[in-house]
Amino acid sequence: MALTPEPPEPRFTSFKFTMMPTPEQAAGFARHAGAARFAFNRVLGEHIRIKQHNRARPEGTPSVIVPYGKLGGIDAFNKWKKRVLAEEPETYGWLRELHQRVLEEASKAAGEALDARRKWYREHRKGRCPGHARFKKKGRSRLAFRLRNKAKEVRFRRKGESADPEPDLPARAVRLPAKLGGVVRLREDTRRLRRLLAKPETRLWFATLAFDQGRWTLTVNLQTGPLHPATRVASDDDAPPVGLDLGLQTFAVLATAAGDEVERLQHPRPLRRGLDTLRRRARAHARKAKGSKNREKARRRLQSLHARLRNVRHDFVRRHASRLAQTHRHLVVETLNLAGLVRTRRGIARGFADSASALFLTKLKTRVGWHAGQLTEAHPHFPSTRRCSACGHVGDRVPLGQRTFHCCRCGFEADRDTNAASNLGQYPGLPLPTSEKPSGS
Repeated sequence: MALTPEPPEPRFTSFKFTMMPTPEQAAGFARHAGAARFAFNRVLGEHIRIKQHNRARPEGTPSVIVPYGKLGGIDAFNKWKKRVLAEEPETYGWLRELHQRVLEEASKAAGEALDARRKWYREHRKGRCPGHARFKKKGRSRLAFRLRNKAKEVRFRRKGESADPEPDLPARAVRLPAKLGGVVRLREDTRRLRRLLAKPETRLWFATLAFDQGRWTLTVNLQTGPLHPATRVASDDDAPPVGLDLGLQTFAVLATAAGDEVERLQHPRPLRRGLDTLRRRARAHARKAKGSKNREKARRRLQSLHARLRNVRHDFVRRHASRLAQTHRHLVVETLNLAGLVRTRRGIARGFADSASALFLTKLKTRVGWHAGQLTEAHPHFPSTRRCSACGHVGDRVPLGQRTFHCCRCGFEADRDTNAASNLGQYPGLPLPTSEKPSGS
């Protein structure tokens, strides 16, 4: 399946910044994160209560509507809040002191989580059935909340305008609603974001605040126009496609249809390199007494290492996905059942999970569309590993330990990954394969 060469309209992107709040602002963020968790649990509790009521109701009595979806979650929480504020104003009066849009977004998230399972059954969706929504436990769930920028309350300084709407706002700062602390300093530069916000087609939709790795972070989601024409890939229709083969020993190999290797990306392997340290910190955390301060310190050290491994992996994926989308006009990738591969043998599953191949393909598809390129996904049964790129003969299954491909018909020999990438480069001109075996077999 090939993507359209034109960039999508509109384009969605996000920016993430590290916040430097004051102690009072950090306490307010934590309070709103706890309130978001409370609203999520309340909607889930109301959902369970109404379903139990409908099951136990006498025959002939009408049933109560079960809250599903975005509007259902918001409606369920608003009805409960209106009732308790009238009956118990002293107990739940703190709800009026919080930003109501934070509670609304948490209620909406609970409604969507409950509706995902119902849609899977009703619409017969493919894939695994979503699990039922679970209650978020204090101390174990992530401290985070989302704010919908409906009233344009999240503002950044707009440099270069004659009438700056925020003249007193520093360049490395964001203005949040008053109940969320007002002006908060940021560590990173916001120049690229401010340039996008200055365009009339750009709109800031959401702002997510999360406590990650001992710091509060701000993630803003934008809707904007296509990239500048100068950033697009050269419009050369005669450019030959380049095959991209994902593997275990090597992260990716790029080759042309003629068999010339273009590039070879090596694995960062953050999990393999940090596995010994990860095991030591996990054992140290397990030995500490539950509820003690030492256990909390060990948990933070373990959490910090997990975040470090994740950051290394995601940085590698995003950096190379952007570079390949900018430098290649037409890419051909294989279709792999990655969800099934991570459930195979322990070593293979760990290697694929550590490589983040699914995330790489997702980011590559998005960035190819941004830069007006073309991405072709090979048929799931295309035998890229078993096929000879020189004569086209399809042989038997190639064991994973055999790193050199040898054709039994013409005697052609090449690196296993280079041969597979070359076959993918030839794929656009080949007839559709029949249902024989998956491409990675």
